[in-house]
Amino acid sequence: MGIQTTHIQAIAKTYSSKGGRVVAGTDTPAGVWTVPGMPLHRELELFVEAGFSPIEAIRAATIHAASALKRKDIGAIKVGTVADIVVLKENPLLDIKATQQISFLVKGGKVYTIQELLQAIPNSKEVEKHYEQFIETFKKMTD
Repeated sequence: MGIQTTHIQAIAKTYSSKGGRVVAGTDTPAGVWTVPGMPLHRELELFVEAGFSPIEAIRAATIHAASALKRKDIGAIKVGTVADIVVLKENPLLDIKATQQISFLVKGGKVYTIQELLQAIPNSKEVEKHYEQFIETFKKMTD
């Protein structure tokens, strides 16, 4: 692991131990080159490697992230919230890498298999087209 990652992990863990709230996903580009959700698995691993427990890492990506966005309607599975659910084959509290062992996903009340999710990943041409559209939109906003 690189020295920068090691320092960032130490800062995040120290900040958290002093009462600060650390959330997942704050350094990911806004979907330009990143397939949503996939890098999160590695980020959860990095949280655990930094000394967070698996449940703390999961909370950083769910309820704490929602709280940072001031969103009470997401981030938890309870009445009155929008809850997409990832059903795993193994327990991530025992090994955070189990978040990668997805059985299926429920989003918007529809069940998706892992095969359906993988088919939805854009190919390189689709990513390039999306990037070009992003740049054009950004240029219009800055003109």
